[in-house]
Amino acid sequence: LELQAPVLIGQSMGGWTCTLLAAAHPERARALVLACTTGAITHPELDAIFAAHLARGLPALPPHVSVAARLRLAREQPAMNVLYNQVAALSPWLDRRAVMATLVAMRTVPLAALRGPLLCVTGEEDLLIPPSAVTWLVGHVPGARLHHEPAAGHSVYWERPAAFNRALAEFLAALP
Repeated sequence: LELQAPVLIGQSMGGWTCTLLAAAHPERARALVLACTTGAITHPELDAIFAAHLARGLPALPPHVSVAARLRLAREQPAMNVLYNQVAALSPWLDRRAVMATLVAMRTVPLAALRGPLLCVTGEEDLLIPPSAVTWLVGHVPGARLHHEPAAGHSVYWERPAAFNRALAEFLAALP
């Protein structure tokens, strides 16, 4: 595409692609935005946060509610919940547990390989990627910024687009 120093933005699984690229070619990206993800970053403390999160397991939800969308979205924005489920239904064959196991195994980028500028976005009620992991990451990358969205889950861009876009615009405006 011949892009000159783009800002890489990765939501959830997209964070793996962005962190792998940013670590392998730091000169190619102007900045990195990780939304509801820590991507492929690994560190013993971060790994321990994920291990504890996985050990707790996921809450039981009604069949019409995605763990990524959660009950609040179904109540507050029923049309967005239906659309979220329709998008997920496009791949009924997908073994989500196998995908998660693969992603966990792909967490191979050492923390030191991640350089700023970095914006991390997390939803207070994210059931898939613990907000504490995202907060930990921001605390260990010099100059990183955190946007913690209250009353939002795993897809802040989807659930609270105005807040997500405002945080992104502020971050982009502050870039050198």
